[in-house]
Amino acid sequence: MSQRALEFEKQRDGSLRAFIGEMWCHTPCVPKSKDGFLNGHVKNRKDQKWRRDFPTDEAIDLLSEKDRLALQDREADRIFEGCWFLNDGEPTYLTGVHYFFLTHFQLPHGGYADFRDVDQMDFLHDEQAVNDNKCIGKIFLGARQRGKTARRAARLLWKAITSVGKRFGIQSKNDESAADVLNKFISHALRNLSTLIKPVTDLATDNAQKKINFKAPARRGKTALTGKKVIALNTTIERRNSKPQAFDGDTLEEVLNDEWAKKQDYDSEERANVLSRMMWRGGFAIGFMWMPSTIDEKEDFEPEMPLRLWTKSNPAERKANGRTESGFVRQFIPAYLGHIMDEFGRSKVEESIADLEEAAPQNDLVQARRYWRANPRTVEDAFSSSDRDSILNLENLNTVRMHLASLPRPYWTQCDLTWADPATRTTVKWIPNKVNGRFKIITQAMPEVLNNVQPVGEIETLFGTQVRYKPLNALEYAAGTDPYDAKKVVKLGAASKAAAYAFWKPDLLHEAERLLPTGEERPGYWPSNSFIVEYVNRPPDPATYYEDMVKMCHLLGMPLLPENNKPGIITYFDNRGYADFIVGRVATTSEEAKKHKKTAQTPGMAASEASISQYCDRLAEFTNAPILDDPRRLPFEHQVNDLLVFDATNTQKFDAAVASGWTLLNARRHVRKPIRKPTDLSAYNPSTYLNS
Repeated sequence: MSQRALEFEKQRDGSLRAFIGEMWCHTPCVPKSKDGFLNGHVKNRKDQKWRRDFPTDEAIDLLSEKDRLALQDREADRIFEGCWFLNDGEPTYLTGVHYFFLTHFQLPHGGYADFRDVDQMDFLHDEQAVNDNKCIGKIFLGARQRGKTARRAARLLWKAITSVGKRFGIQSKNDESAADVLNKFISHALRNLSTLIKPVTDLATDNAQKKINFKAPARRGKTALTGKKVIALNTTIERRNSKPQAFDGDTLEEVLNDEWAKKQDYDSEERANVLSRMMWRGGFAIGFMWMPSTIDEKEDFEPEMPLRLWTKSNPAERKANGRTESGFVRQFIPAYLGHIMDEFGRSKVEESIADLEEAAPQNDLVQARRYWRANPRTVEDAFSSSDRDSILNLENLNTVRMHLASLPRPYWTQCDLTWADPATRTTVKWIPNKVNGRFKIITQAMPEVLNNVQPVGEIETLFGTQVRYKPLNALEYAAGTDPYDAKKVVKLGAASKAAAYAFWKPDLLHEAERLLPTGEERPGYWPSNSFIVEYVNRPPDPATYYEDMVKMCHLLGMPLLPENNKPGIITYFDNRGYADFIVGRVATTSEEAKKHKKTAQTPGMAASEASISQYCDRLAEFTNAPILDDPRRLPFEHQVNDLLVFDATNTQKFDAAVASGWTLLNARRHVRKPIRKPTDLSAYNPSTYLNS
């Protein structure tokens, strides 16, 4: 038997359930007689399928009053309660909205939708979400051009004609898109509703400009006295602009926030927050927001915001009050469901997967990523980042980003580094600061013995007499930074941040102790060959940043490789007694040493084309095997996001990525302790991250 998109389990009470979108969704009890099915009279299984059986207005006009009322009652029952039909012999349930969508919601091309199992999944999931009084909305992601907006527009119209005195709203990525939803879908379907179920409205034209009022038209003159009184629903469907505050203060029964995950005229996340506030009161949901979308594939749009909201909407992870973190639940339907269908509206999964993969670009990674974002097989495809080419392994980076987003809490601790003894400044400690701490550290990776530095005398500096230190852990740790010097910038948006990272070099002895005898990972284990400290900040005074770097290097006893185009940090380290902590490019030939005259080692490293190429090679290496082996080696979300969009031809905007590159270059430095006896190989203590 071929793979099915939807598998139901029969319950003891006669109902069915299926696991859809991380939630169990239920149907009413399966009818016990054939009369309970719309097509129960059809005996041949191959003829048992969905067929729209609603008469035209001309045929309705020919019915007797009794038959007309019976038909009206039948439709009301199906629209409100849902119904069953047999599909190739299988009992198949349609929610009331699904039946309305198939039977009464005329699509823009003039026809009606046919039954599809993927639509059934969507509508069943809708029903479960709406009936959850702790849920204020639903996020839907899927392939393009699969009717996601049409189904939500049908829901809004269904709710408007089955409610009394309610208000409904529409917003989208821009005003034009919201107008399309109102006119292309809702207004069009309303005009083509059968007179049997069509409510009165004040719509005087074919296209509603901003609003549809389901109220009786004004009566004037003689008709006001003699005309028959019309009963109206007094519901309203209104579309507004895409500004976050457009519906602020209004009480909406339901709202369609369409294309929320695409590039917006305004802040889509803030709009969702404003709408969310009106949906929750007294510990319960009092309204509902529909959020269907695909991820934008434009090059200047990155899906961090959609991913953030998606991560907070897992229905399996709820707070003490029963809500998810966002208040929403989520549903993803892969592109291979609903792609190729059989005659019964069932997805042909294997054929669809083969067809999609055959159509995917084979030799162009950029176009392939764009194609799979439009036709996602998995959530990872939908959120894949960066449509441009890259020297880094974007697939691995996307995997790490999704892993970090799925964590209930981050690996790192936000904190400040401070001197434990401000007078002598010999010991550094970290103090948690969740609000505005400038450092993020992996506390599990911190060594038991800190402050591994050695005094080597005193020097006279601009700060007076200073103790001179040298680092003792150059073999274990390395740091790199992309600095800044200027206190002022012409334009605030042009102010780059200082970024720095600390790296724990590969430690084979540590890795050998990773597992307990039981085969489980040792408690408190953190992998070496990983980034363990992040600093991305811009204090008003560069000296504050320089001192932060001194404390970071003092904490782990490690050397720092800075970009030396901005030499302020090098000068500061010299004057604080930390000149030995600044490393640079090693002179490998006598000619090179002569070129440098005073020393064979130039402090820091210039951001030249050659050095950028070197650290890009290190980044490319690291984003392959190391992070694929253990995503914890890149534990900082900001760092991963910066690497995903990193452009090696224009590095100015990518502070975190550049600092990561300098750090890896430093970690690759060839450092060995002196050899006392040439025959004693144990005297060697090489770095395990050697130059190549």
